[in-house]
Amino acid sequence: MSNYLERACAVLGENPGDVMAHAVYNDHITIVVDHGIAGCPQFTVRLDDLPEEKDIDATAAAVTLAEKHGVDLRNVTGTGQDGRILLNDVRAAIEEGLQ
Repeated sequence: MSNYLERACAVLGENPGDVMAHAVYNDHITIVVDHGIAGCPQFTVRLDDLPEEKDIDATAAAVTLAEKHGVDLRNVTGTGQDGRILLNDVRAAIEEGLQ
């Protein structure tokens, strides 16, 4: 899934899992969302209007474990210094079923 898509869905309040199709152009992204009703809505968001990507501060071991288990580190609260995500944080997320 493209990073643009995830950020556009965040702007629109849509679930990325409901996106049927998307296309990224020079200055915008267009997505088609399945709401389970006739006529799927299409949305366009300018790339300039997307929120900035956040850098994730995590240990290498935490990143490796998260990738292995499909955990999105953006949803994990870090308990290390300055909020750094540690291996135990990812283990806790896995136990909670956080993805």
